[in-house]
Amino acid sequence: MTTATAATAATAATAATAATAMTPMTTMTTMTDTTLPPEARDRLYAECANAISEAGSERESLFLARLALLLFEQVGDEARCRAAIADALHDLPVPSLSADAGPDGRCRAAE
Repeated sequence: MTTATAATAATAATAATAATAMTPMTTMTTMTDTTLPPEARDRLYAECANAISEAGSERESLFLARLALLLFEQVGDEARCRAAIADALHDLPVPSLSADAGPDGRCRAAE
């Protein structure tokens, strides 16, 4: 695994920790009819972090944009999708190389 890929996983793991720690997520809570249980949210975030690592730094942005478009199609509501974009940008943490990534660069929360 390259250093860049490990850093990508570490960055995603940092964001996962920050997303879990943000309380309350008022916009996110009010914009959706359903919410994921915390355990499912952690598993999905870790799986996403690992997929970002697998895509590699040269395709990371393309992967994230493609994933977002596929999820927007599932939501089917432009206003809710725009609110999710705003929520994702709000208080976006600075990446940390000390994030909870394993020695192979994969997010430990997925294990």
